[in-house]
Amino acid sequence: MDRCAVASERTGQVVGARSWPVTLRTERLVLRPAAATDAPQLRRLLTDPQVRHFLGGPVGDGAVGALLGALGAAGVAGVLGVAGVTPDVPDEPDRSDGPNRPGRPDRSDRSDRPDSPHRPNVFSVLTEVAGSAGVVVGVVSVEPRSRFDGRPEVSYSFLPEHWGRGYAREAVGAVVKWALEAVASDSASLIAVTQEANVRSCRLLEALGMHRIDTFEEFGAVQVMYAVGGEGSGA
Repeated sequence: MDRCAVASERTGQVVGARSWPVTLRTERLVLRPAAATDAPQLRRLLTDPQVRHFLGGPVGDGAVGALLGALGAAGVAGVLGVAGVTPDVPDEPDRSDGPNRPGRPDRSDRSDRPDSPHRPNVFSVLTEVAGSAGVVVGVVSVEPRSRFDGRPEVSYSFLPEHWGRGYAREAVGAVVKWALEAVASDSASLIAVTQEANVRSCRLLEALGMHRIDTFEEFGAVQVMYAVGGEGSGA
């Protein structure tokens, strides 16, 4: 069985266009909507220096507390967008020729705001032990309308003690497949953005069939945009 295959929790059939909320299963993992009970692991993903090394650094305690405190009221998908969570620094000025310059951030509709209609779908990734969900090893999210020209964006983050086991490739591959089939969007492609210096992340995206389509500088580092599906993605 392909470790990146996506199956329904109840039927074992390929999910196809089953929309959010949804639980995905792979050979070794269960991916379900993130919940308030995942708060300890989510806090670590936001504050661990190793995890945040290529994500702008650890998020401040105040911001973490506000995010996790909103879990019960708004649901984690409404407050935790992995790609949208940044350190406590102001937004860089927009130096583009317009708010929708292709391939560049568009902050006119921030989907990480609690009142945004385009909140990310956030999966908690758990190991599967004897047919039951085990420990949370990371998160994978899909933002249906990202700040990059409104294209769907996949993001991911995993706890360091679970690196090197292939969990990221297995989980992200499953979510990419699901998103291309189930996430409603005006764009036929799915994108991912990572720092160019994050070689492991770049290799992961390339192994999943994503193609580099752009580079730009943000937060003091060169970022690389990958895409899969649709025109211009190399698919």
